[in-house]
Amino acid sequence: EHEEAEMLLECYLQEIGSTLDNLELTEYQIESTEKFVSFRLDSGRNRLLKVDVLATTVSAIFSFGSFIGAVFGVNLQTPLFDDPRYDNGWLFNLVVGLTCFVMFGCFVVLWLYFTSRFSNTEKFVVLPNVS
Repeated sequence: EHEEAEMLLECYLQEIGSTLDNLELTEYQIESTEKFVSFRLDSGRNRLLKVDVLATTVSAIFSFGSFIGAVFGVNLQTPLFDDPRYDNGWLFNLVVGLTCFVMFGCFVVLWLYFTSRFSNTEKFVVLPNVS
């Protein structure tokens, strides 16, 4: 009689061992999924930081152009405005042209930097579905 009880207990022990193995596998899959989601969130955060840096740099470029316009908009008398050599407005046109050129040059450098630096950072690895 005790042999039947022993076999029954061994059968239950094997069932419990199998259940524990399944639980450990499930725990491993959950940890892997958590890491994968964490990597995806980190990637999204990095993309948002890139956009923030880009927006900040573009606003700094526009503020440079605004500063040049504000300098010419100040109602202070300077010898530049009274000198007859500058009556036809070529100095103003030169400053506006140089300001636009510098701003455009900054945009081009910014575009080249961001397209070369971050061109291949958007690739995600998709994990297979393990059932």
